[in-house]
Amino acid sequence: MATPSSSVPHFSGTFILGTTNTLTLTDLITTGYTAWGTPTKAVFSVVDPDGLIIYQNTGYATSSFTSPDFNSASSLWTVTGIVLPLDANGTAVKRGTYTFHGLYSIGGVVVLVTKTYDFQYASPVVEINLSANCRTSELTSIDSTDYTYLGANTIPLTTTLSRVHTITKPAGSSANAPGATTTTTITDTRVIGGGITAATRLWTRTWQTNIVTTLQYDLEAWGIYNWIVVQDVVYGDDYIDVQCSDCACVLNTCWENLILRWKEAEENHAINVNDLRYKIALGAALWTDFYNLERCGESTAPVCIEIRDLLNSTDCSCLTDDDTVSKVIVPWGAGSTGSSASTFAFTTSASNPTGGSGHAGDKHINTTTWHLWDNIAGTWTDVGKIQGADGADGSSASTKVIFYNNSGSVGTSAGTSLELLDEKLFATPILYALGDCIYVKEVFELGLNDNGKTASMYLNGTSIASHFTDTAVNATNNIVTIEAWINIIDTNVQRIETLVTRGGNGYPGWVNGAFVTATGITVKAYGQNSVALANDIVCRLLKVEVKNQI
Repeated sequence: MATPSSSVPHFSGTFILGTTNTLTLTDLITTGYTAWGTPTKAVFSVVDPDGLIIYQNTGYATSSFTSPDFNSASSLWTVTGIVLPLDANGTAVKRGTYTFHGLYSIGGVVVLVTKTYDFQYASPVVEINLSANCRTSELTSIDSTDYTYLGANTIPLTTTLSRVHTITKPAGSSANAPGATTTTTITDTRVIGGGITAATRLWTRTWQTNIVTTLQYDLEAWGIYNWIVVQDVVYGDDYIDVQCSDCACVLNTCWENLILRWKEAEENHAINVNDLRYKIALGAALWTDFYNLERCGESTAPVCIEIRDLLNSTDCSCLTDDDTVSKVIVPWGAGSTGSSASTFAFTTSASNPTGGSGHAGDKHINTTTWHLWDNIAGTWTDVGKIQGADGADGSSASTKVIFYNNSGSVGTSAGTSLELLDEKLFATPILYALGDCIYVKEVFELGLNDNGKTASMYLNGTSIASHFTDTAVNATNNIVTIEAWINIIDTNVQRIETLVTRGGNGYPGWVNGAFVTATGITVKAYGQNSVALANDIVCRLLKVEVKNQI
């Protein structure tokens, strides 16, 4: 039987940082020592960077194994709780070279193993980026910490982490409690709000983020083993005082009163009409400035005060904008979720809207009676009939408009084939005279990832416009709009203008069409995934307006 040498034993040193700041020694071979005989015992001495002994078994100096640190007879292979020295500030474990002496007795043969490690580890500083988007009523919390440890210019053999990302809503708000999520990715982004109800939207006042990340770095190899390990827990917290102003809600009545007074002055040729015109123009400019500042996340308070002063000058008493109470933020543009893809909705059906449906600002047309309904503060109000009497027959042209507006929100399945998400057939004889025009709009919502995905508009089975992306999709560029204007210029001849818009960028184009219109034109919305992920593309809207010369 071979005699064991100092190259046989292997142990690890785990630096456990945070609240404990201790060292754990663990044997890496355990039962493997039986090849050299039994039993196996070991005693240790550990010396810090200043040459001070921070741990030493009582039997180490005399080569006694009476009370060993490791003992195969009792399956004892770990020493825990060795207190590590702190730096001069008393806040971090002392850096420098640690020396480990392991005295092993293997089958009666005593061998000494000495290992050194230059400990230069520094805990990552948790970096949190908090931002609020008043336009979409959303809060974004990002853990942007660099968890890549490069101590002593050495890339760690393995890095693992477990992060608890907690978001706390403002006191007094009725928002859903976001709570905590656990992730294991290097970066983590959470988006709160953007819904269609008060509970699922962002509220003003202080939102807090707390991140607790448990880390483990395997820093140095010893043969086939990792022998130096660092376990750490790092903490970070941040807050944002969301001050998306409710100025528009507070001052809305006064603004409407000013508009009414201006209209009455114009009709009656009042002497103060010029003054009111000026205030209307100035107010419109101030409101534009207000919304631009809010959209860009900048302070709107000074502009709101200017608007309040302007409206007060028209003998209208405005309410006080009390920003000490948490209030819901109503989005005024596209959000990152389908439920908030639009602040207001325009719907049609063959009946009147039912009580309890819709939201303030929504519009509805009864296509049987052609009455327009307006949702005012949650209550549907009949505005009146929008369809006039039939015009007289004659050779002069008039315009007939046919609407199709569907928001079925159909998404792709977990596949990669081309999938039909929505379609509408417009058959003869309502179309296709010289001068007719068909306007088509399709709105797609893309999944927030970097999967390849294609949204397309088809006419009679032919793609006329599409958009493909395989770059990262985020909350500001996840909506794709495809529009087409089909102009009838001759029999079975069309000139088609197209516009693809995404994230504020437009891509215009045009094609010549040669669609045979005898059996009609079918408008279709398609989606195709590159990665088999359900609902990676969702068709939120298919809208068609047909204008005929009759």
